[in-house]
Amino acid sequence: MPHLSLTAYLGRLRDTWRTDYLGAYYTVPLQDERLLAFDLQAYRSRSTGRALAGAIDNTTASLMGTYRQGPHRVGLGWQKVAGDTPFDYVTRGAIWLANASQLSDFNAPHEQSWQLRYEVDATAWGVPGLALGAAYIRGGGIDGSRVPAGGGYAWLGYGRDGKHWERDLWARYTVPSGTAKGLSFLLRYGMHRSNAAQAEANAKQIRVAAEYPLGGP
Repeated sequence: MPHLSLTAYLGRLRDTWRTDYLGAYYTVPLQDERLLAFDLQAYRSRSTGRALAGAIDNTTASLMGTYRQGPHRVGLGWQKVAGDTPFDYVTRGAIWLANASQLSDFNAPHEQSWQLRYEVDATAWGVPGLALGAAYIRGGGIDGSRVPAGGGYAWLGYGRDGKHWERDLWARYTVPSGTAKGLSFLLRYGMHRSNAAQAEANAKQIRVAAEYPLGGP
């Protein structure tokens, strides 16, 4: 199928957990520079070996649907954690869940979360290389009452009926031409608010990053 791509891998943290991953990305081209895209991510994690973090039996999935018209993109995301432990991973850059955001991954036990996001390419306004975006994510239904008492996640302190939300704003500028072509600057602002049962802190954060590609064709 020309508009479908699939990805699968197996990951293992020795004596802790094994994770099976499946990703699918499907696009539906429409008329007049419009496009529908669907991004599905699914993880199946189970304890393995000596189970150093305790018993793990976790299925976590997300689905992001995006509608694009010209320079505008509107996305609606859903994410669900099915398991008594949070969805775990080794490094933030190695997960592709739709609602993994600047300040929270919305990965608590039994959590369900939703996201609404908007992005625009400012080339249409005469500023090539500039992109702006905003997202709002809300999660709830968190229940950490069955996290194994002697396991690796008990210290997180999840309770019952945890809920939280996050609001993110960002601007990215990529130099479109010249000797600095490809140099990009990213400015992000995030705000996170939660109740005590969610176990993550309230926070505001501003991030500034610069990237420059090395090598190339």
